[in-house]
Amino acid sequence: MSNTQGTVYTTTSIPKNLEDEQLTRLAQKFRDFKLHALKTAPEAFSAELDVEIQLPQSTWVSRLTEPSTTILICVALPNSTPEQTSEDEIDQLRKLLEGE
Repeated sequence: MSNTQGTVYTTTSIPKNLEDEQLTRLAQKFRDFKLHALKTAPEAFSAELDVEIQLPQSTWVSRLTEPSTTILICVALPNSTPEQTSEDEIDQLRKLLEGE
């Protein structure tokens, strides 16, 4: 965990066993971030914004739930978030849904 001016940065993975509502919310956050990144630095990706923006929600969900992959996310949280040495799926999910 890293700390910079009131923000704590932590890396976590996306849990595989999520309820539909949680998965939908994470898939939307993942989509929004990826599209923003493609707009900001298109040269950093092999994907193209024009293609990615057309993908249905089901594609974004399947990317998150693909059993053979692990997606690591760096999450920014307020410095007031309690630091934990171990991380369970509930804590991972909380960070992913509440953080940026």
